[in-house]
Amino acid sequence: MRGLSYDPGILPSEMIIRHRFKPINDIPREEMLARKSFPSVKEVKIYTIVSDQLSPPITGESFCTDMVRHSDYAELEDKYAALAADNDKAMESLKQADAAVKLAHEKFSALAAENAELKQSEKEFNNFCRQEYYGWEDNFTETPATDAFLAEIERKAIRKFINSIEHILRDKLSPYDTEEMLESMRIFLEEQGGEQK
Repeated sequence: MRGLSYDPGILPSEMIIRHRFKPINDIPREEMLARKSFPSVKEVKIYTIVSDQLSPPITGESFCTDMVRHSDYAELEDKYAALAADNDKAMESLKQADAAVKLAHEKFSALAAENAELKQSEKEFNNFCRQEYYGWEDNFTETPATDAFLAEIERKAIRKFINSIEHILRDKLSPYDTEEMLESMRIFLEEQGGEQK
């Protein structure tokens, strides 16, 4: 970097970009932590430059400055943008799957409420008939097939939801987080199956 001319009208960061270098500490720590991915040594080479040799010199706590090539930094920014776009798509898919499960649950709830109303009206009818005729036998309509069908629809909706987000989870999360979430969902599905039996 020796031999660069000093121009008082150019800020140090602009000078660094102009010379195809960018300080590594330009990325705020919070932003790096939010990304959950850090540039690896394999991807980006970090250069240590004596601060006095920069034009204009950078003054700070250390006599040297860590820098990366602007092209490497730009490439990482592009990768970050692509990952952010993938994440947005994954979140949209997750929202759609969640909406589908909510719709299935609403339909299931409506059918269950209708079924309960039918059973209640039958009880009221039997009570009326019993008052009119003492020998009336109560033959309540049992709907085990309907109950089983509705329970299976709910289980299928939950299974479909889990399967639809499993792909997203495997692509976007660490293996440990993915397996932990999938195991929680499997336990939830088994609990739902146990309640319905």
